[in-house]
Amino acid sequence: RKKIAIFYFQNETGDSTIDWLRYGLPWLCDADIEQDFYISHTNQQYFNYKVENAGYTQDDNLPLSVKKKISKTLNKNYFLEGSFKIIDDAYIIKTKLYRTDNGNLVNENRYVGSEIFTLTDKLVKQLKIDLEIPLQYLDAATDLPVSSITTDNKEALASYIKGSQKSKDNKYDAAFAFLSNAVENDKYFLQAQFAIAMLKMNFLQDASWKEDWGIILKTIDKLNDRTKFYYKMEYYFLIG
Repeated sequence: RKKIAIFYFQNETGDSTIDWLRYGLPWLCDADIEQDFYISHTNQQYFNYKVENAGYTQDDNLPLSVKKKISKTLNKNYFLEGSFKIIDDAYIIKTKLYRTDNGNLVNENRYVGSEIFTLTDKLVKQLKIDLEIPLQYLDAATDLPVSSITTDNKEALASYIKGSQKSKDNKYDAAFAFLSNAVENDKYFLQAQFAIAMLKMNFLQDASWKEDWGIILKTIDKLNDRTKFYYKMEYYFLIG
């Protein structure tokens, strides 16, 4: 299996109001890759504590040497970094894939387009090629558009990412407001439904979490097999 760590992307637009894409693009990549059992993957959301232990924050542009070291501690063979900017309403996303053992650049790519979901699909497809996953396997493997297994609503995605960041910072009321906006914009954004259900249950003592789970379970076939299994396991653990 190929093993990869994805770091937060750098916002090169100069516009802090779209900083959420720093976290959102890696999250979308992660959600897309989740369909593929050939790849063992994680993104900085799950190992940011290692960034902090190294003396940095999630807002910092980490030195390549630090990314290499963190990737090694995660037992990943590769790591991905990226950046984005916007010119004439088009997103320009640049990525660089490195080997963890020696820090050598494997490949760098540039993607241009108006839809972040489509760009993510292209990015992940190329990433699999750069990881030298056999084309015969790729041709046979399930690879649905990331928007079909998450959301196709950019406002919903932005609110979900912002809510996740607030929840991580223990700002639960602000997290609830963002996550509520996410599911209002897309009722069937199941990752957002899951996040708000767990927030209500664990921190807000809001019994309506059961309604969120009702939506998740009714439409769970939207999700990839990995996520579907994880959500069902969580639900049956909750209800005993």
